[in-house]
Amino acid sequence: MHVRSRKVVFGHHPFAAGERGASLYVGVGPEDGSDPGPDSVKFAVQRAIGSKWIRGPEFHFGDGVSKGCIVAQTTYPTAEIEYEFPAEWHGRVIYCQVRTWWNHCELPHNTSPLRIDFTDAGELDPLIYGTGRILGADKRDGGIYRVRTVYTPSTSGTQPTILLFRKTAGAGTLADVELEYDDTVREYEFDTEALTDDEEYTFAFVAQAGSVEATLDTITFTADAAGPPAPTSVTITRV
Repeated sequence: MHVRSRKVVFGHHPFAAGERGASLYVGVGPEDGSDPGPDSVKFAVQRAIGSKWIRGPEFHFGDGVSKGCIVAQTTYPTAEIEYEFPAEWHGRVIYCQVRTWWNHCELPHNTSPLRIDFTDAGELDPLIYGTGRILGADKRDGGIYRVRTVYTPSTSGTQPTILLFRKTAGAGTLADVELEYDDTVREYEFDTEALTDDEEYTFAFVAQAGSVEATLDTITFTADAAGPPAPTSVTITRV
């Protein structure tokens, strides 16, 4: 929007003049606990301050539109922001982000906002937000399959301690195949137990941290434990 006026129109900003510091932004999800997404964090938007035909000491373009979600600030040399989340946020999903400023200028670039889930009691809900995929299943001897997976951790939520491959459908009782999670490793391979020939199986790739689990991906295939038929004769032709 353009403003044409002979009067000076100043930009308003929420930062302390001549100082440097940081602002804590928070985007709060709805009461039903649904995910508002990282775009719920609204950073400071410029406002215009003028007089005369812009009536009043302050005029907001887009009245009713949020101009930012700053809930707390700190100035140098203090390096920490302390903020107590209000009780009305219990049971909701929120996103937090910190931006620094110096001499009226705010850092425009930053990493992705941190997601926080609250229980109805106001405790942090220890969910696993990392993602994973099953890349493929390769047949081995004796009905064993080697399954290749990849796991991508998230900066938000709880980090897994165990990655496992679990049968969710199919013949027989199979124990979970577990591997210890290593934050320096992305790809993991699981070897199943011997599967029953010509039976359909479904397996899940699962991340686990104590009692918390997240199903990352699933795969369904028909086991082949018989292998190719043995040769009955051999013919050699001289060329």
